[in-house]
Amino acid sequence: MITPPTLPVEQAAEAHAQHIVLGDSAAMHQDCIAQVRQEPPDLYAQLEAATLTRYAVLGHAKIGLHHIFRIRYCGATTVTLHHRLGAVEGQWRVLESERV
Repeated sequence: MITPPTLPVEQAAEAHAQHIVLGDSAAMHQDCIAQVRQEPPDLYAQLEAATLTRYAVLGHAKIGLHHIFRIRYCGATTVTLHHRLGAVEGQWRVLESERV
């Protein structure tokens, strides 16, 4: 039996965005599946090196079983990302992140 996540997906996406802004590398990677697809391939390394001060959720779409969040990160640089979240073993996990 598949256990659905108890945490709302919006809350999981916001927590991931906060981890990115705080530069919390361990938490960022815990939010993701082990083989998260990144575009560019070193996206999370770039985010860890960036000085970010805030984020804004620009949009959220549900496509099938997945949720896509468009989030803008601001600081010394501004970057907009799409994060695709899906349910994995009862938790919302980032399956894919890409710069747009």
